[in-house]
Amino acid sequence: MKPLKANELEQLRQAAMQYKVDGNLSLSEQIYRTLLDLEVTVFGSESSAVALYLYKIAELQFEQNRAAEGNELLRHAVAIWEIAHPCDYVSLLGYTEAVGKVGTANANGDKSGQSLQRVA
Repeated sequence: MKPLKANELEQLRQAAMQYKVDGNLSLSEQIYRTLLDLEVTVFGSESSAVALYLYKIAELQFEQNRAAEGNELLRHAVAIWEIAHPCDYVSLLGYTEAVGKVGTANANGDKSGQSLQRVA
């Protein structure tokens, strides 16, 4: 695989967002997984971008009624974010909110992920 340029990565991110808006959640998830793989390969598995991509994939899984998978990815994203930003107050707020929403979804038996809102 040839190295990607920054503008090509941005085009991939834009495509993933547009596919989500257009309702093609499966293709959006596939693109985010590609971006995630690239990020892990280049920067390792504990970067902020990895946490963000995991969060975006979790969002898509919730929207596709795959709450169990979404919860797992969201927990992983929060754990990575906490490692990457241990003293960041804003990150702590996002972490607290995300954990609360996962807990609320689990307590309510929410299988659709409707209680999950953007926290990042």
